[in-house]
Amino acid sequence: MNLHIFNNPEAYDLYHGFAEPDDVVLLIEDAVYLVLNRDLSQDRRIRILIDDAFQRGVEDTSSYSAISYPEWVALTAACERSISWAKP
Repeated sequence: MNLHIFNNPEAYDLYHGFAEPDDVVLLIEDAVYLVLNRDLSQDRRIRILIDDAFQRGVEDTSSYSAISYPEWVALTAACERSISWAKP
């Protein structure tokens, strides 16, 4: 299991297809805006960083698995690899 971290919507659009079915996809920073514009709730791989969501006014996170910084650390430790994606 790998952890794919996206910090903006453009990187997600370009690279989310590399995530395997058993991987985890974490949306941080501006990538949390994706949950406002798209219904990603059916993708059980998706996690969003709760602090970044609230800082950006994304208040309804009930359809997603929202995690804290300590949970992010635990998730990173549980995954074989952590891959950060950025737009080119």
